[in-house]
Formats: sequence, structure tokens, C-alpha cells
Amino acid sequence: MKKIIFILASLAIFSCNKDAKNAYHITGNLTGFEEGEMVYVNKVSDANRAIIIDSTKINNGKFEIDLPNVETKDFNYLTFEKSSKGNILLIAENSLITITADVSNLRAAKIEGGEENIIFSDFLNKISAQADVQASITEQTNEAKSTGDYTAFKEIKRRSDSLQEAQKEMRFRMVKEHPKTVTGIMALSDLVSFKTISVAEAKGFYDNLPLELKESRLGINLNTSINSIVEIKNQIGDKVIDFTAPSLSGEKFNLKSNLGKITILDFWASWCRPCRLENPNVVRVYNKYKDKGLEIIGISFDQSKEKWQNAVDKDGLIWKHVSNLKGWKEPLGKPFGVRSIPATFLLDEKGVIIAKNLRGQALENKIAELLN
Repeated sequence: MKKIIFILASLAIFSCNKDAKNAYHITGNLTGFEEGEMVYVNKVSDANRAIIIDSTKINNGKFEIDLPNVETKDFNYLTFEKSSKGNILLIAENSLITITADVSNLRAAKIEGGEENIIFSDFLNKISAQADVQASITEQTNEAKSTGDYTAFKEIKRRSDSLQEAQKEMRFRMVKEHPKTVTGIMALSDLVSFKTISVAEAKGFYDNLPLELKESRLGINLNTSINSIVEIKNQIGDKVIDFTAPSLSGEKFNLKSNLGKITILDFWASWCRPCRLENPNVVRVYNKYKDKGLEIIGISFDQSKEKWQNAVDKDGLIWKHVSNLKGWKEPLGKPFGVRSIPATFLLDEKGVIIAKNLRGQALENKIAELLN
């Protein structure tokens, strides 16, 4: 009889442990926090508001907390009673999750356990590594700007473009390899937000999501973002969409009435340091090829007509200029998807876009190829 009772008790313990593995349970190993400090588990409601769903106290640098079983996967995040230095982001899932963190750097918290969180941690590590590279590039860019080192700036810009491509490719890979995960939705949301994916591609990925993710808060927000994408209509190979806009002289200027054999649309601004550094090169190319049919149309992202005019005069930009003086809200930039300047588009005599974002020697080489 005792043997039977022992076996039943063992089975009961085994059963409890098995259930625990399928429950949403967080264990924390913390350093630098105060004894007795409260830990809060937060979620974001369907109305995108932060809600505390549970809490516990830190005891000897540790805490444990059992949470209701997860029906719909989403992000949760931990905040702390006396620490205002950020939070710890994780994915709510029915698993045993262990968090190791130091109060001085919550972003570096280590999250272990749970299939979703393993994928998410790997994704965050890659983002963090790319962010370190971006910080270095930004520092070098500022130094090149301050010294006026155009050669260094071009090399830094090349590295920046390469990093942006790597960031985009990393997210595409995440969406393709883990399409039915919260991290996959996060990566796809980033691509949509950064406007580095077409509507058709985004909808294709979204349509393959499981119904439970489509109906989740994240899925609904993603679908809304996809449906709000404004397609960039002026791509290489497209015939440019005509526009009429105010010129620097105040008259109405029409694009198609002013096309040359080759026309450069140059998006810039008086306050844009890289633009001003590039202007001498554009002036040189224009003077060299204007008699062979090169036209340039400057499209400014300025808000002050006086500053716009002063920059045109100072840099010797003797071609045609237009702007609605709305800064980053310049409507002429939207159909071209201009999100940073300088940006250039090359048009042939029929208004077909044949190249874009060429600068320095690459710009002159292309113009020489087309006009010689």
C-alpha cells in the first residue's frame, strides 16, 4: 500500500512539473536592484495602452511569478519600482522563462526559455550589433561634416548604405524563416514602417500568417500599416509622373515642359550639409554637359525662401528650382519615396527614370555615358 501511495505521489509531482513547463512562468536573476523592490509585468492593450498584469517583489536578487496561460502571443515587458532606466522586453508564451539582468543595462538582459523568446533574443542581438555599427557611422559622419572632408564622407555614406541594406535583408530573412512568430510580425512591421517593402510583398507575407496572429493586436496593427502604405510610383523604368510647382521666381513650373535630353531631379535643402558638399560636383557636371542637353531641376526641402535663395546664389546653382516650402512635408518628394537627401533621379528626354541616387564621380560617369 505504501508503495502504491509513493508511486501515486511521484506521478502527481511529475504531472505538476509537466504542467509547469506548459505554463507562462518567469524567473528572474537580478543584480543591482534593491531588496524588496517591486517587479511589474506589463502588456499593451488592444487600445495600445500599457497595463500592469501582475507584480512581485525581488528577494535576494531573485523573483518568480506565475502568469495566466497565454492564449494570444504578444509582447510583455518588465518594469521596476525604483528603476527608470528602461524595461525588459519579452514575448508572452506558455513556457518557463528565465531573465538575467543588471540594473545598469536592462537592454542587455538575457532571456532564456521558450521557442518564441529564443528567436526574439537572436533578433534583438542582431539589431543591437547593427546599432553599434550605426553609432560609429554617425560619429564619423559628424566628424566628416565638421571638417568638410568630402572624400571621407563618400566612403562613410557607402558604409551607411551597405548597413541599411544589411538591416533590410536581416528582417526579410526573419520574415521568411519565422513567418508564424511574433518576431516575424515585428520584422515585417519594421519593413513596412521603413517603406522598404512593396505592398504586394507585405500582403503576401501577411496572408500566410495563422489566423490567431492576424486577429491579434500585432496582426491588426500590421494590417492597418500595410493598408496605409503609399506606393512609390516613380521607380526606375517608369515614366515620371508630371508635376507643376512654384519656382524660385514665384512662377508656376511644369516638369514635362522643361525636360532636356537628360534631366536630373535633385532633391536637396539649404540646411542639408551633405547636399551642400555635393553641390560643387553637380555644378561641375552641369557646366560640362549643359550644352549637350543636360538639364537640372532642383527640388528644395526648405521652409524659408530666403535661405533657399541664399544657398542657390552662394553655391552657384544656375539651373531651375522649385519648392512648396514645406520642409520634410514637401509633396514633390512623396511620389519618389524620398526619405533622405540628397537624392537624385535621372530622366531621359521622354521622362522615363533611368537611374537614381548617383553622386560624385558615379553621376558624371552616367551623364557622360548617356550624352556622349
